[in-house]
Amino acid sequence: MDTAETDLHIDLLSHCPNREIVQALARTHVLFVPTRYLADPYLSIPGELIDNAFAEHLRIIDALLANKPAHAAKELQNHLDEADTRWMLRFYLVSRLEQPELPSYLSAIVS
Repeated sequence: MDTAETDLHIDLLSHCPNREIVQALARTHVLFVPTRYLADPYLSIPGELIDNAFAEHLRIIDALLANKPAHAAKELQNHLDEADTRWMLRFYLVSRLEQPELPSYLSAIVS
């Protein structure tokens, strides 16, 4: 998943002439790190969420390969809209999990 995320969000988009967008993506790429843990059975994230995200990526790439940039942009906007919904669902699912016991060298921060 890491390779796919880097291929899509960094390598492919590095060809974009809008350097500001490319730099913003590079700065925020660390936010994609949790993706590698989405298949962890402890988190119980539905596999369809991952499948849907990659299907959206594929639609964007297919539109680009078909030389249909306006369609690719529409697919990208749809992907970003759906990504917000997916992340909020992931946060909700993880928030409902029983928290594991902390190791003795850590303490919980209570706010």
